[in-house]
Amino acid sequence: MADEELHILVIDDEAGVRATLKKLLAALGHPYADVAEGAAEGLAALEKELFDLVFLDYKMPHTDGLQALGEIRKRFPNVPVVMMTAYGTVKTAVQAIKDGAYDYVTKPFELPELTKILTNLARNKRLERENRELRAQLASRYELRNIVIGVAPQMQRVAELVLKAAATDSTVLLRGESGTGKELIAKAVHYCSSRRDAPFVIADCSAINPNIIESELFGHERGAFTGAVEHKKGLVQAAGGGTLFLDEIGELKPDIQVKLLRVIQEKTVRPVGSEKTVQTDVRIIAATNRDLEAMIAEGAFREDIYYRINVVPIHVPALRERRDDIPLLVEHFIEKLKKAGMKVKGVGAQAMEALKRHPWPGNVRELENAIERAATLGSGEIIELSDLPPNVARSDAGKAPHSLTNVEATAIRNALIRTGGDIGAAAKLLDIHRSTLHRKVRRYGITAHVRKEKRRKEQP
Repeated sequence: MADEELHILVIDDEAGVRATLKKLLAALGHPYADVAEGAAEGLAALEKELFDLVFLDYKMPHTDGLQALGEIRKRFPNVPVVMMTAYGTVKTAVQAIKDGAYDYVTKPFELPELTKILTNLARNKRLERENRELRAQLASRYELRNIVIGVAPQMQRVAELVLKAAATDSTVLLRGESGTGKELIAKAVHYCSSRRDAPFVIADCSAINPNIIESELFGHERGAFTGAVEHKKGLVQAAGGGTLFLDEIGELKPDIQVKLLRVIQEKTVRPVGSEKTVQTDVRIIAATNRDLEAMIAEGAFREDIYYRINVVPIHVPALRERRDDIPLLVEHFIEKLKKAGMKVKGVGAQAMEALKRHPWPGNVRELENAIERAATLGSGEIIELSDLPPNVARSDAGKAPHSLTNVEATAIRNALIRTGGDIGAAAKLLDIHRSTLHRKVRRYGITAHVRKEKRRKEQP
């Protein structure tokens, strides 16, 4: 028995050769061999199933082996092909290898030659799998540290669930408000899993036109509808071997939900306009900010697909529920801006207090936008209160007025009001340098307030 069983496809026009090779492969520890009579049948089999190796006859009617090899390399580039022929010559072997063949054997088959090819391929397959698993293990904590940021118990629980979900192929349902970072959590699951080297494909169900969403997800055949001028693979097939992230799955109509259920349960997809199903290997992660249970009660969401996607539920908390994580998130966003070339080093104390008090209806996305805006429009390397968006800066208004900074801010505000907003006169009144007063005015964000007070006093 081989240490790594291979799923093998034999393509040969002679029934006796197919039967003989299938028996030899079973004896060598590879019982999962399928057979095809010609190139067309072989390509159809490759469309439906995943194979580790193809044995391809060099001389066949209709389509010869080298032509078939070119088509396989074009459509299934990761599947190794071994050419076989009773007409073996050095020239033929060299040409096959040049055209992308993994190896070359001649008929009648020599058992040691077959054994060597299969052993090497099985060993390579095992090493690739072990390397993927090792990279996933080494990367898991790095990915979590950069994606699942936070010390709050809710986020620690999210991190635990990410690692558990990544160890399986189960479907995941991410729930939470808009802007909480559900897409990042989905990426964490993918990049911590054994699928990390395969595609991570995003399908935003709320952004795709409902009239074409079936085609976008499942693909279509040429002529399936007006404008379908060629065969197109959908996002499900594009994510083959990897992960398909269905953002805002609650926006899918029930008829599309039925087709998605087939993908999850049967691992098959049927393109629009096709009578055939195509085998697919994809992991589904879904996300929503909607109440799916209420939608089920209203008949807007199917109960059967709800239970299929809700195998591993993960609730992503709102930012207002994890305020202790705000300084960590701010630090993370500032590091990103620094790497992008922006000259920003940190956040002042008052600005940080305002950031921690703001309710953040837009959650983490709103926080990141606020930091980027402040760093872009601010006057220095430290983000001060006056640099923050006005609605965020006002979040500091409820702060207790007994600290030294508040006493200083109140004195400056009163001086500016007394002098009608004249910076030079206010600086003399406070006995400080004009540039110092300018800096403190920006820090405390009091200029707008002074203008309002001045207008109020000027009114009759």
